Amino acid sequence: MKSRKINMCTTKGYYHPSRNVFISDDVNDATRFLRFCEDKVLFIVDDNVKKIKKEDYFILDGTQYEIVDLGNVEGIVYDTFLKRKE
Repeated sequence: MKSRKINMCTTKGYYHPSRNVFISDDVNDATRFLRFCEDKVLFIVDDNVKKIKKEDYFILDGTQYEIVDLGNVEGIVYDTFLKRKE
């Protein structure tokens, strides 16, 4: 079955990388810090944003992103976690 693109909504959001730090123990019982970045978009919730669902995708500056988690904060904003589709 062939899938097709459907434009569900047009909205504005703020793209930002989230920098998370994890602490783990190495073999010498010393502590080290591991950093990584996650792509995120912050949306203010309105009728268009409410149409966005997990596994939807969009293209920003030529890169496709899939929505992994909406990150719903009290129905006011979505601080959405993304996965880059290479």
